[in-house]
Amino acid sequence: MLDSRELAHEVEVYNREKIARTLSVTVTNDGGDELYQREFTLEGERAEEDTEPFTGSPTTITVAVDNGSPSERSWPETNCEDRGKKSAGGIGVYLTAESGVQIEPTCATVYAE
Repeated sequence: MLDSRELAHEVEVYNREKIARTLSVTVTNDGGDELYQREFTLEGERAEEDTEPFTGSPTTITVAVDNGSPSERSWPETNCEDRGKKSAGGIGVYLTAESGVQIEPTCATVYAE
């Protein structure tokens, strides 16, 4: 039987700092429409995975730490299919004391709810 569920994107957030942080994450498409928005409050050395999936064609991710200025980046190319993964592609947002906010593509298989 073919799986008729729609593949979706996800955002996972990792606070690698030793203190609690609040990260505000917004994902938009080419037209500026908001596809995903969530605020994460994480204790030091904690993560939030298995977040709400979303669909659409993301092009930009904006991350603000605590009440700081937001940092805008292009949604990364995931190339999941080229790696043999059934995935729409997601991202991991990593906050570290050494390098600030880092964005990494992920290829977990996630479906729209």
